[in-house]
Amino acid sequence: MYAIDNMGERHPCLHPGEDMAIFKHTGLSYDEAKAAGRIGYMQHCVCMECLAQFDLDIDRDPLFCLNCSSSAIETAKNLLDKQCPSCRKGKIEKSSPFRLKPDPDWESLPVPEIVKDMVEYLNSRDKERRLDTHNAPESLAEASQVDRKYGYGEFSTIVYKLCGWWQGNFLGGTPEKQDQKDSMALNLREA
Repeated sequence: MYAIDNMGERHPCLHPGEDMAIFKHTGLSYDEAKAAGRIGYMQHCVCMECLAQFDLDIDRDPLFCLNCSSSAIETAKNLLDKQCPSCRKGKIEKSSPFRLKPDPDWESLPVPEIVKDMVEYLNSRDKERRLDTHNAPESLAEASQVDRKYGYGEFSTIVYKLCGWWQGNFLGGTPEKQDQKDSMALNLREA
């Protein structure tokens, strides 16, 4: 996903945090930006002539190869279960480039209270998958206030940002940083 700013420039809106990125670049909520045509979606594409790979918004961008100018473009999604355009022997299969293997002792590692609070809280959502941010656990209270103040509706994303979790910086490397702390005290990142 990307958002288009007031100058017409595209800015990636990566997960998690796409709603905040949209607001940052457009000043609009997701729904407002979508209605105004200020959101688009890139798809991974392959040139069937030169086999170059690149991303295009197939609903907005001219469909030609950025390398050889051929119009023989396919999205990677459309190539699934079809013959490989390179070797012409195998089929394209869906897979992940990541092969994550947990540490052997992962089941015995202690779980910080803030993580338990977050999991319990996210699992308490109602049928519409909404969170009652007014009743967040104490360790998540300041993140809840940020969510209500800015109206993102993305409480979990705010907690992830505050904790720096998606950057692989769980609770810090030193023992004193691994103690239970409230969400605002944890490795703050600029939103």
